[in-house]
Amino acid sequence: MSFDLHIVTPCARPANLPRIAESIASSDVPEDVRLKWLVVLDDRFEIPPLALTDADVITCAGAAGVAGHAQRNFALDAIASGWIVFVDDDNLLHPNLPRLLSRTIAAKPTSRFVVFDQDLGDGIRRAAPESVRVGAIDSAQCAFERAFVADERFDVYAYSADGIFAWRLFKKAPKQFAFVNETAALYNALNPGRFGEPPAGQQSKGPLPDTHNTGSLHFHRTFATGDLIRLGSNVGGHRLYLSPGAVMRSPVVPGPQRLRGRAWLHSSSRGKARVQITLNGDPVVDVQLRFRPFLRFLGGRRFDVPFDAPDGAEIEIRVTGEGTVVLAI
Repeated sequence: MSFDLHIVTPCARPANLPRIAESIASSDVPEDVRLKWLVVLDDRFEIPPLALTDADVITCAGAAGVAGHAQRNFALDAIASGWIVFVDDDNLLHPNLPRLLSRTIAAKPTSRFVVFDQDLGDGIRRAAPESVRVGAIDSAQCAFERAFVADERFDVYAYSADGIFAWRLFKKAPKQFAFVNETAALYNALNPGRFGEPPAGQQSKGPLPDTHNTGSLHFHRTFATGDLIRLGSNVGGHRLYLSPGAVMRSPVVPGPQRLRGRAWLHSSSRGKARVQITLNGDPVVDVQLRFRPFLRFLGGRRFDVPFDAPDGAEIEIRVTGEGTVVLAI
C-alpha cells in the first residue's frame, strides 16, 4: 500500500536547505512512498524569501520555545494524514530511511511509530524499547503516522521534548511501535566536525532573536513535573550564565506554576549584580548579589516561588550591575 512521507524541516538556518534538498533527492525511495518536503520557518528570525522548488514553505506565526518544537507542532496541525519524519535544519535525510520505513510497514502493518538506529558520527544510537525515554531518543530517529499522534504535541520549552513526545505515545500504545536495528537516521549531520565539514557557504547559524527565548537561553520543563519551571542551558544542562544587560523572555503555559533555582556571581566577577524575574511586569524574584566565594559553596541565593500564570503570560529575566550571574536549578 502506498503512503505519503512528509519530511518536516523546522528552519531558522536557510543556508543549509540546499544540502538538505540534495539528501532528499538522493535518498532511496521505493515506488510505494511519495515524498513531500515541508519547511516551517521560525517567524522570530529575519529569514530571506525562499524559492525552493522541492518544498512547500510555511511560516510558523507566534513561534515560542526552543529547538524548533513550535514549528513541529505547527507542521502537525498542517498535515492531515500520512507518515512524518523530522529533518532539522542542521541535519540530512538518511538515504536508507524511505525504503526501510516502507519495508517495516509492509512487514508489520500494525506499526504506527517506527524507530531506527541513528548514526551519531562517533557511534550508533540503537533503536530499542528501553530507549524511548527522555534523553535517549532523537526526533530524527523515528517516523510516525499522523493519525497515531492525534492531539499529542511537543513541549515547546523543553530541549528534551522529542523524548517526552515519544515516551507519552509509547506509554499509550507500545505494541504499535516497531524497532529496526538498521541505521536510517543521522544526528546533526551539518554540524562542523560531526560527519566532516560541509562545503563552504552551505552552513549558517542564523541570526539570534532580539530577546533570547531560544539559542543560548531557555526555560526547561521536565516531563515528570509539568508544573515546575526549571532553568537550563542550550545543551540541556542546568546553568545559565548571564552578563549585565541580558534579557530573557518567554511565554509560559497558563495555570499554577513554580519557578525554582539558585543564583550567584561567577568566580571571575567582582562587584554586585541584580537578577529580576517578572511575570507580565509583576515581580516574582528580585535578588541582589555580591561576590562572596562561600555563597557558591552554600548553593547560592535560592528561590522557589509559586504563582498562577494567566492566559498570555510572559516571564522575563533581567540582569543588571556588574559581573556574570550564574542561574542554576
